[in-house]
Amino acid sequence: MIKEGLELMVVGMGVVSSFLVLLVLLMKTSGYLFNKTPEQVTESPAASATGNNSSQKMAIAIAAAYQHQRGKNNQ
Repeated sequence: MIKEGLELMVVGMGVVSSFLVLLVLLMKTSGYLFNKTPEQVTESPAASATGNNSSQKMAIAIAAAYQHQRGKNNQ
C-alpha cells in the first residue's frame, strides 16, 4: 500500500515538473518571438543612435495629455 502511494507520488511529481519545465520553455520562446515590436524593426539607425525618437514620442504624449486635460477643464 505504501509502495503504491510512493509510486503515485513520484509519477505525479514527475508530471508536474515536466509540465512546469515545458511551460517555462514556451514562455521564454514566446517572449523572444513577441518581444520584437514593429518600432524596433522599422526604426532608423540615426533615430536609435540619438535617442530622439523616444524623446519625441514622450513629448507628444505629454502634450496630448495636457491638451486633453485643458479641454476637460474648459467644459
